[in-house]
Amino acid sequence: MWGVGPTAERRLHRLGVRTIGDLVALPPEALTTALGSWGARTAELARGEDSRPVTPDHRARSIGHERTFGENIGNPDTLRAILVGQVEDVSARLRRAQRLARTVTIKLRFGDFETHTRSGTLEQRTDRTSAIWREADRLFRGWADHRFRPLRLLGVSVTGLAEGRLPVQEGLFEQGLASREAGLDEVADRINERFGRGAVRRARGLEGPETHKGGIGS
Repeated sequence: MWGVGPTAERRLHRLGVRTIGDLVALPPEALTTALGSWGARTAELARGEDSRPVTPDHRARSIGHERTFGENIGNPDTLRAILVGQVEDVSARLRRAQRLARTVTIKLRFGDFETHTRSGTLEQRTDRTSAIWREADRLFRGWADHRFRPLRLLGVSVTGLAEGRLPVQEGLFEQGLASREAGLDEVADRINERFGRGAVRRARGLEGPETHKGGIGS
């Protein structure tokens, strides 16, 4: 929830608060004791009470997708399959919004709620699924190959957003690959818009149970 950082999260955990419902059920005085003056504001936000004006034309500074699992997942291949589906969703949203991203971040949360992020910056802004996936996969493998632990949550986001499509300077041998990647994105977007998100997924280079079920759930 917005406004609840790592310190506040630890204090709430000590009170047995794990969900928004737990937070709403907590006596106001307990929140004040745990969070001080911010306790009352936190209780209001948990109940959906917010007097700040809505700004519908505000442009997001990031686009992301994350998923919390019902139980820890300890299979790296399954997690990687989930991650590629998240990357496809994020990339499609970038294209719909006609925006380009520069930085890719993956979010890793473990069963004890310890949370880590890893980020990488692309050479140029892009909305191509393949480019964002290569960076997300590099970040994931860099963690999984050395410090893997079962995850309770996995997510990916992109930042450093810019309007429109920046000109891309490509070498002669890169133009064909770039054209194919753009064509794949266009076809995937059309199919998913017609038949629903996740109707078609990439499975290139993936292993694990989720790649054999007609798509990768996220």
